[in-house]
Amino acid sequence: MKIINSVKGMHDLLPKDSIIWQQVEYVIKDTLLKYGYKEIRFPIVEKTKLFNQTIGHSNLIVNKEMYSFYDRNGCSLSLRPEGTTSCVRAIIENGLLYNKQRLWYYGPMFRYERPQMGRLRQFHQVGIEVFGYTDIYIDIELILLTFRIWKLLGLSKYLSLEINSLGCLNTRKLYCKELITFFKKNKLLNNINNNIINNPMRLLEKYKTLSILKKAPLITSYLDSSSYDRFLILQQSLNNMNIPYNINPYLVRGLDYYNDTVFEWTTNILGSQNAICGGGRYDLLVNNFNCNHSIPAIGCAIGVERLIILINKYNLLLKNKFLIDVFLVNVDNNLKNSIINLSEYLRDSIPSLKLVVDFYCNKISKYRKQAYQLKAKVLVIMGDNTLLSNQLILENLIINEKEIIEKSYILSKLLSILSNNN
Repeated sequence: MKIINSVKGMHDLLPKDSIIWQQVEYVIKDTLLKYGYKEIRFPIVEKTKLFNQTIGHSNLIVNKEMYSFYDRNGCSLSLRPEGTTSCVRAIIENGLLYNKQRLWYYGPMFRYERPQMGRLRQFHQVGIEVFGYTDIYIDIELILLTFRIWKLLGLSKYLSLEINSLGCLNTRKLYCKELITFFKKNKLLNNINNNIINNPMRLLEKYKTLSILKKAPLITSYLDSSSYDRFLILQQSLNNMNIPYNINPYLVRGLDYYNDTVFEWTTNILGSQNAICGGGRYDLLVNNFNCNHSIPAIGCAIGVERLIILINKYNLLLKNKFLIDVFLVNVDNNLKNSIINLSEYLRDSIPSLKLVVDFYCNKISKYRKQAYQLKAKVLVIMGDNTLLSNQLILENLIINEKEIIEKSYILSKLLSILSNNN
């Protein structure tokens, strides 16, 4: 029978890799907690019209990249292609919209794209969303928060910050008209479709390698006084915090709902998929939910797969020398009840203990090899024929020291070893 493989662009995460993922997840979640952000969880599946209505029918994601299907009642559903829209839906539906919120979420997103390095059809994002704050300093805090995560992961010198301002809605309308005129004049438009009419700024990304683009109008020249001042304060604050950045006038992000601040953290090792984290302000998105309210908001998303690629590239996270505390084994098949009783006694006595039991009877040399593979600190052996019934062999693998101890001393001995090596 032919083996059934996983879906193209949807990868397994194996135990050897999940260790690094867990380290990264811990750093990110711990940092968010310390900044006062609270976790929110929402379904992977949403009604398709949610994305049609908020992202826009003409958007590439909605047109070509969503995984959509009909349920048994004929309702069109979609796997979420991004998290911001679902997050906004959740806070509106649950009555959280009118209070200031600092939120984060984590999980898989789905887009039907051509798989390549850093771009999968099922990918994982950490989303960070802030609602109810109009001040530019919340924009600054979000960038500082992400920068702190990079520092904690050892990534700060491998990432570059790009910033831009898209201005207010009126700024964008005026600028988009000028862009269409520019692209027509330079014969860069073979035809005008709805996608281009609705957001011609996407063409800046498409044609960014062409020298003619240097002559294109820049949105920063069209900013009103309020947006201009916000962007200036952002730059001044980054300068004061000694965070290097580049102003990228072609940075527009892929979704239509952004205004004012947009930013990306990029790397040069992922080819065209160079953004590790990106986001911006989206004060207009809530209006797309027919709420008749304008709620200020800003957010960003961190691409976890891309982050892991970068970490592995530079071997940044310490692949822990020790992953478990105790590997408990026996060499006598008649002692299985004894070994399970001992393991549970130790777990009760040391709640934080990471302990693995092997119930099968093996040679001590094989157990020692397994202990090193498991990255255990201590190997405890029961039932060797050289021992008395109340004795154990304890090998401290941290310092390669072996001794025979009375079974009644095992707890105090473990506590001593582990307290000195945490």
